[in-house]
Amino acid sequence: MDNRLAERLDNLLPAIAKGDRRAFEQLYRLTSPHLFALALRMLRQQGWAEEVLHDCYLTIWNRAASYDAALSAPMTWMTHIVRNRCIDGLRSGQARLTRRQKSLATCYPSPAKTNRITGTIRHKPIACDTALAI
Repeated sequence: MDNRLAERLDNLLPAIAKGDRRAFEQLYRLTSPHLFALALRMLRQQGWAEEVLHDCYLTIWNRAASYDAALSAPMTWMTHIVRNRCIDGLRSGQARLTRRQKSLATCYPSPAKTNRITGTIRHKPIACDTALAI
């Protein structure tokens, strides 16, 4: 990482700890592409990655005062927050639930097509053994 960026982040975190919203906005603009890419790479689902990243920025906002420059670079500190939150999500079973929901949506597509003249519902049978195996 660029040393100038690390210095800027080092200066922003104490300001964020004091409640400076502009500093937080700058931090977000500088770091969110990298942190989102990390979350997306780990979780493989855009919506979930966005949700985790949102939670992580709340954590950064609330814990900026606990950041210690002697222990790590600012980006390292934030990357660990995102990585750990992703690991927590993957371990919690949320990933299994999400995969199962996707599989079930494939098995039971909605809405079913209705024949307007007869009122009967037409649908194609779909093999669901993989969805139920999860």
